[in-house]
Amino acid sequence: MAYQLASGLEPQLTLALSDTYQAEQYTNYLKELDLNYPELEFECIVAEHDDILNLVSIGRADLGLLITQAQYTPDLAHTTIPHQVDFGLFAAKTHPLAHLKKITYKQLSQYRLIHVKTTSAADELPPNHLFDIINPPIYWSASNYLLVLEMVVDGFGWAELPHELVKNFANNQLTELKVSGWPYNMSI
Repeated sequence: MAYQLASGLEPQLTLALSDTYQAEQYTNYLKELDLNYPELEFECIVAEHDDILNLVSIGRADLGLLITQAQYTPDLAHTTIPHQVDFGLFAAKTHPLAHLKKITYKQLSQYRLIHVKTTSAADELPPNHLFDIINPPIYWSASNYLLVLEMVVDGFGWAELPHELVKNFANNQLTELKVSGWPYNMSI
């Protein structure tokens, strides 16, 4: 693909992108693509975790941009970009958790967790993931963070969300929950 672009051929480029990546640089990269390759057919697919890896593995996407994984299959080349995603725990301002000063994991477990779950049969959460720590009796899931954010805004539960996504799309309707060890950041 890189060789085709460098030699002037302008095929299709498909990017599978996590919506955790909200960097302003993304628009700049698109402008650069548009300027240098005006005939390029570009497609962007929003997906998460294993779904992105699967899209690249089967050739449906040329590139994937996602949170750094603990391990990759040998057939996938990967690198980390100089961008961190900051995550926090959020609930709607009307949610009972939003009114607590300091929240324990036990208190979190008493309310519905809304989390990202991919469509991949192989999708597994990383060890020590929040889901394992809390072991919520009730949870809802969605295939991407934007859908999770919408459910949290509507007051259906609380979730782990990227700060930048909350800033860009929550319209000041969420409260960050004060829980030990949070917020934290991850590489892309």
